[in-house]
Amino acid sequence: MVGVAVGGGGTSFGVADSLGGGHSDMFQSAVYSFSRFGAAYVAAALAYAWQAETTGRFPLVAGAEQLSAGFSANNVGGRVEGGYRFGIGNPFGLPEIGLIPYGALQMQAFRTPAYNESSASGASPFALAYAAQTTTVSRTELGAWLDGAVALDNGAILALRTRAAWGYDRWSGLAINAAFQSLPGSGFTVVGAVPAHDSLLASLGAEIAFRNGISVAALLDTALSSNSQTYIESLRIRYIW
Repeated sequence: MVGVAVGGGGTSFGVADSLGGGHSDMFQSAVYSFSRFGAAYVAAALAYAWQAETTGRFPLVAGAEQLSAGFSANNVGGRVEGGYRFGIGNPFGLPEIGLIPYGALQMQAFRTPAYNESSASGASPFALAYAAQTTTVSRTELGAWLDGAVALDNGAILALRTRAAWGYDRWSGLAINAAFQSLPGSGFTVVGAVPAHDSLLASLGAEIAFRNGISVAALLDTALSSNSQTYIESLRIRYIW
């Protein structure tokens, strides 16, 4: 199976005490493939995203002055995953439960150009100039899925899936280099929050497929680490003809 996906969206953030915030509009495209070899499978995806970013901040020393910036960012990512399904009998009245150990490698690079802040009131001694930056992250996943299917009335099929896995992330480019525009030689480095390297990944999903080609699915994904927790819930309605 080979497919293409396109999408758009937006993000926004705010800093406590009204110190600033930002917004981005995004366009994303991707190609993906899935191949099955008996009980084994290999899946791959390559994605690109373009983001139009705007930021604004209010330096405490500058009163109500807002320093704004706008720039375009590019994001490229790829993922390769492989696994093998073992049938483990007929417990709990299900036709069969499958155990699917899998491994995956994922890499991503986020590129921002050099850009400058500006003030509506003109030149500001607190406006910053930022150097170009590329942040990369690689993830390794090792884990397993459990799946099973139940036949319902009128030919409908209920599929259940759950996952537990370990994810290991390696980051680069966590520091941002900046300088005051009006003060040559004032360069300094800002280091953000350091993400955790190890995460527990867990998923729980269910899908009902009807004979007329309509299917409804719900999925919960979590990533838990020592300093962060992420929860993603999704609902999908699909029609196949």
